[in-house]
Amino acid sequence: MRRFRDEFFGRWRSCHAHVGEPCVVCALYQIFTSLRTAYIFQKGEKKIASTNAQRKPVSPTRLRKALLSYGEQSNNFQMGQMNDASEVLTAIFDCFHKSFISGSNVSGAGSVGNCKISSFANTSCIAHFLFGMDIFECMKCINCGLQSRSSAQTLYFHHVNAFELRRLKGMCRTSSFDVLLHFLRINDQFSCDRCHKLNHISHTLSNPPRFFTIVLGWRECESDDDINDTIGALDTKIDIAVFYPQRGLKNAIKYKLVSVICYIGEQCRCFAYSHEGEKWLMCDDTLVEAIDGDTTDVLKICQQQHLQPQLLFFEAEE
Repeated sequence: MRRFRDEFFGRWRSCHAHVGEPCVVCALYQIFTSLRTAYIFQKGEKKIASTNAQRKPVSPTRLRKALLSYGEQSNNFQMGQMNDASEVLTAIFDCFHKSFISGSNVSGAGSVGNCKISSFANTSCIAHFLFGMDIFECMKCINCGLQSRSSAQTLYFHHVNAFELRRLKGMCRTSSFDVLLHFLRINDQFSCDRCHKLNHISHTLSNPPRFFTIVLGWRECESDDDINDTIGALDTKIDIAVFYPQRGLKNAIKYKLVSVICYIGEQCRCFAYSHEGEKWLMCDDTLVEAIDGDTTDVLKICQQQHLQPQLLFFEAEE
């Protein structure tokens, strides 16, 4: 995700407060710097240089130690421990919020998990600026007209239940991924405080994020068929206006898949599109390699290898 990397480099050089000992933000900066040095792309040939040194993954040990220090009370991020990818990302976003908001001398710095919409939400914090969605929620009863459950919050992830997604896909086989997400949202209903009629909560988007992040929640034991059926419901492009309409507008808000973090057992694999090499890369604990094929082929690989996608990053189309 080149836009995130470039934005992060620019903000790190300007001003940030250290968070943790060692600093989580500085540890992440060192990883990006090492990646920039390690993976050299040959201009014009559109292929990755093939020396062994260039194909070795960069160790995340310093970042893990920084996260361990930052979240020592929760016993997360222990050395040798398998952590949920969305938990790691949440912790990093929280560090971004505290680091860049404090570094910019903006008052009221809280945490990602409890952040209110504010005037600095889209400028000072990189998590807000690139990933944050200001969402206005309201339930209007279709029976008595009562408006309730009104709130405003900043969200960074869209959570999707894998079981419910594939079940719905089985009933609506021709529906696209974004339409399925819309159905899942309106199927989540609540009782009216006055007449007790069931209604769904409307969610209106104030600002489209640069990156839209989906967290897939899986059951403890999933069969290969269940995994394949869930991946079969995914698409490489989505229009988030289908399930997150933007306030005052009816235009499409289109995104394309640029990265997927998957699990198979206790192993983690990451697929990421390289803008420099114009290729998809597959990374695990021991290897970084280029993939022959496009974004659709990435999802096919996940099906063939029975990988369980947990984090899907979509980038706004230009």
